[in-house]
Amino acid sequence: MLEQGPYPYFLKKWIKSDIGHLSNVQAGLSILEHSSPRLNRVILAHLSSTNNTPELALETFKGIVKARKNFSAKVDISLREKPTQLFKV
Repeated sequence: MLEQGPYPYFLKKWIKSDIGHLSNVQAGLSILEHSSPRLNRVILAHLSSTNNTPELALETFKGIVKARKNFSAKVDISLREKPTQLFKV
């Protein structure tokens, strides 16, 4: 979506760089690699309204973390249009 989107080249290049944003795949891989088995909740947040969708982020994330057989954390999405529910931590 980023490649086809309206952003100028320099901004696309920055977003894709190591100091830009995490992609859906990078977010999933980081949780898969670094999370503790005790992790009980993941909130996908700061999703681009131009270059992503909540459905795509969730589908990609769940597809990646299913590789960990004991991954049982609940996954939620924080939307721009409404407050995220409260969570007990």
